[in-house]
Amino acid sequence: MEIAAGGYWIGYEDAAGSFTSGLSSGGDIVVFGDPSGATLTVTLGASVAHYGQSFDAEGDGCYAEPTPGVVNAPCEATQVVTTDDLGCTYPTACNYDAEALFDNGSCDFTSCVGCTYAGACNYDASATIDNGSCEFLEGDFDDNGYITISDLLQFLAVYTSSCN
Repeated sequence: MEIAAGGYWIGYEDAAGSFTSGLSSGGDIVVFGDPSGATLTVTLGASVAHYGQSFDAEGDGCYAEPTPGVVNAPCEATQVVTTDDLGCTYPTACNYDAEALFDNGSCDFTSCVGCTYAGACNYDASATIDNGSCEFLEGDFDDNGYITISDLLQFLAVYTSSCN
């Protein structure tokens, strides 16, 4: 569907009649209509950088360079991203996606935080970011998770030492 100059569209944010602040991403509904009464309802996806969203006659969307006042190029000719190119682009995030071209706001920085030292009592094998919460056995001087002869020898080596 192509909306000619003088055509119109009606948009709803969350409910009918609530469209007051402009189009947003992640769920706003746009209804395209033409003078013959044909309509097409689409739901906007996540925002991607400066790109606009284009839709074909079936309502399939893609991202394209904004072209105010001019018909958009077909999606496949724009050389810009689709929703498959969205993800978390922050390498320090738990759900970092190396394949993502644009950040979609889904980054999670908490679910993979914990104790990453294997010799600690509270070691978390699923943690990839250490948060300083590791707990060790008292007397485990070599921090291997066990109190052994090695720890005793280390203790005895400094037993009579003083700070003076």
